[in-house]
Amino acid sequence: MTDRLIIFIACLTLFLLVIPANAVIVTGKGLTEQEAVQDGLRTAVEMAAGVFVYAVTDVSSYIAQKDKVTSASGGFVHTYKILKMLKQDDIYLVTIDVVVDEKGI
Repeated sequence: MTDRLIIFIACLTLFLLVIPANAVIVTGKGLTEQEAVQDGLRTAVEMAAGVFVYAVTDVSSYIAQKDKVTSASGGFVHTYKILKMLKQDDIYLVTIDVVVDEKGI
């Protein structure tokens, strides 16, 4: 009986430690196939894990001296599969099925 209880608690602990993953289908674009894939993967992480945007503007005498916008996303690509790739004019378009793990970086 105690062996079963220990196994049950161990399995439950492992189950609770598993980080949920989100699957999204996105389209990326770029001047090369690799740029299109990278754009799609970046878009997938932003969609699944969200984006944090931080902006700073320094103004002096009603004139902007500095304007800086930074964005970050917390997650990483677990797996991906290219569903479709095509070239229109000089732009590559790729449709990707991406599994993103939401984890703080």
